[in-house]
Amino acid sequence: MKSNSKFLLFLLFLMSTNIAFAQVDSVYVVN
Repeated sequence: MKSNSKFLLFLLFLMSTNIAFAQVDSVYVVN
């Protein structure tokens, strides 16, 4: 159960970083 929650938190972390990178890419593309 604890390992599962850690895995879900890790997935959320990856998704948040992917969204941040996507936003940075869009900013560079706009500029």
